Amino acid sequence: MKRVSTNPVRNVLRVLTLAGLAAFSPAALAAPPTAPTANPVAASSNEYMAHWMVTTWTNKVGNRDLQAQIDLTGTSILRDSVLFYESSFGNFPYAGPHLSDSPTYMAAHLAKVGRDIAAKIPDPNFSGYVCIDYETWQPNWSRTPNSRSNGAPDARDFDFKDDWEQHLLLNKPQVLRGLTGAARDRAMEVTYNQAAQKFYLDTLREGKRLRPKAKWGFYGFPYGEYYTFLPAYVNKWRNVNDNEMGWMFDAVDVIFPRVYSVFVTVEDRLPTPGRYENTPAANARYIRDNTLEAVRVSRGKPVMPFLYFRYHPNVGRDMEGKWVSDLVIRQAIEIPKQAGAKGVMIWDCIESEQQFIDLRRIVATQVAPKMNAIAVLPGSNPNSNRLASGASRDASVKVSSTAAPVVVKPKLASVPNQ
Repeated sequence: MKRVSTNPVRNVLRVLTLAGLAAFSPAALAAPPTAPTANPVAASSNEYMAHWMVTTWTNKVGNRDLQAQIDLTGTSILRDSVLFYESSFGNFPYAGPHLSDSPTYMAAHLAKVGRDIAAKIPDPNFSGYVCIDYETWQPNWSRTPNSRSNGAPDARDFDFKDDWEQHLLLNKPQVLRGLTGAARDRAMEVTYNQAAQKFYLDTLREGKRLRPKAKWGFYGFPYGEYYTFLPAYVNKWRNVNDNEMGWMFDAVDVIFPRVYSVFVTVEDRLPTPGRYENTPAANARYIRDNTLEAVRVSRGKPVMPFLYFRYHPNVGRDMEGKWVSDLVIRQAIEIPKQAGAKGVMIWDCIESEQQFIDLRRIVATQVAPKMNAIAVLPGSNPNSNRLASGASRDASVKVSSTAAPVVVKPKLASVPNQ
């Protein structure tokens, strides 16, 4: 999730790298999806609601907050959540954690975090969800990209590992003194992780100190993995979550994975080789398996996947930013519930009047009816035969284990297509 892209090509490549997608070929989808190796979680939560995380790029639309004009009255979509982008939550060190590896820097950063919280969440008793969206660099060495650059140490480039090495040589030479090869690499990794994690955790602690009743988390963790039918990638994915990210899952109050549409789902034909296309069954598997993994590492904390009803830049320029199909909306809303999520976070960033008009229509005609049909209101009996909306509990998209194109027939009342 990014609101601003200063270099579209570089930003797309970076996003793909961080999402674990850039190194793979769409041809791998010819392999049949397998059953999830994690045990499915029964949909027995006493709550399943949608939460509004939509923002507006106000300086592009006449300084109007258009998202606030979308009427959610009578829906199971709650306005109880706050999103802090890295550009507006403290002094995010874009160049890397080498900048924040300083008491002076952190003091200034946390002071600004306090001001940003006071401005956006003035109520000290706020008890909703708060998501911190830090994305430019990752808090673990193994997932951190490195692109050589001649920029200064504070330049907004992508030579994060090189900058960290230079930081150690200039400021903490004892860390690397006498080390070569794997030992030197390990020392850089350990110290980078320590500094990066300290920045994340100190920021989180300050937020929780100032708004202790809120439920805090970081966007996009655990990391997403599309190729969940390939054991090698699944094993690497889970190894990172189990052995490198436990500190985060221990600290947060809520888990915010993302299940954005990184492939175009085609419903009436086979996916075209060499393009980022998938079948409904493969898309369902991707949403299910990523939610299951988030539940697995959640320590019993609520899992709230981020949804985005337009296509991710991964799909290519011809489809990037276009609205997904009615079927994909249905899968995104219903499958996380089957996999044990407590709810979903609806994200978008409105950048034009037309996007506002389109999103308002899609929410009213497609998103809200689907969400209302399966929502479980807080405090409801999860074993009831019917939900508060009156819809049957078994109104859901089933996940197929076949790789052939499958058109999932809607079980809910039909709504106008987009």
